[in-house]
Amino acid sequence: MRKKVNDTIFPKKQFSFKTLTINDGLSQNSVISIAQDSIGYLWLATQDGLNRYNGSEFKYYDKQFEDITRSVVEEQLIRNRI
Repeated sequence: MRKKVNDTIFPKKQFSFKTLTINDGLSQNSVISIAQDSIGYLWLATQDGLNRYNGSEFKYYDKQFEDITRSVVEEQLIRNRI
């Protein structure tokens, strides 16, 4: 007879989700990537830049980063068209 795993040994974790939008301070509703740092901040990358969320408000970093997925040749072609 198999023993049933007790919730006191392996308690169920409670998760809560909240939708965050531009109405909450996010720079753009479409998020490309999400990460959480060791302090607990959520970092949300959008086409507009980087957003840091502390659980109640956003700080926006509009620094545009180089697209490292493009090759050097592609970058030169794009620059020469301008």
